[in-house]
Amino acid sequence: MRKKEVTIEKLAEMIAKGFETTATKEEIGHLVTKEEFRHLAEDVRILRRDTESGFSEIIGALKSIQNEITDLKKLDLEVVELRRRVEQLEKKLGV
Repeated sequence: MRKKEVTIEKLAEMIAKGFETTATKEEIGHLVTKEEFRHLAEDVRILRRDTESGFSEIIGALKSIQNEITDLKKLDLEVVELRRRVEQLEKKLGV
């Protein structure tokens, strides 16, 4: 399928149409003051810091859990080996 060529005039029309629905600074100026925006920006920085800190704690807990799982797997292998040895001893003893 061949792409339709866009002329400079058509591109200019598309851009102008896009700007027709774009709000101006005056239209949105009443929504938030510069001071309110600064406070909001600071709140976002605090939220980001706290979120990153929380994720770091979660990652630390997950690593701890992974280590415990690894230890449990090793213990499970030891139990399996000990059971095998007990079965061999019982077999030799006729139990």
